Amino acid sequence: MLNTIATIFVQLLTNLVPLATNNTMVESIISAMTSLIPALVGELAALITPVKNIIAALQAGSTPLTAAQVASLQALDAQCDAALDAAAKDDNLTL
Repeated sequence: MLNTIATIFVQLLTNLVPLATNNTMVESIISAMTSLIPALVGELAALITPVKNIIAALQAGSTPLTAAQVASLQALDAQCDAALDAAAKDDNLTL
C-alpha cells in the first residue's frame, strides 16, 4: 500500500514540475520531496530515480530559482545519491 501511495505521489510531483512557474510552487515541490526521500530509502528505493528526475527538471526549468532553492535541490540530489549508493550495497533493496 505504501509503495502504491508513494508511486502516485512521485507521479503527481512529476506532473507538477512543468507547472512550477513561480518560486512558491517550486518550494512546495522541494518541501514534498524533502519529506518523501526518507520514506523512499529502504523498500521504496526504486522511486529515487524519478525523484532525481524531478530535481533535474526543476533545476533546468524556466522558473528562476532562489539561492535557497538551488541549495535545497543540491542537498536533495546528494541525499538521493547517498540512498542509491546504500541501496546498491544492500541486497534487500530493489532499484
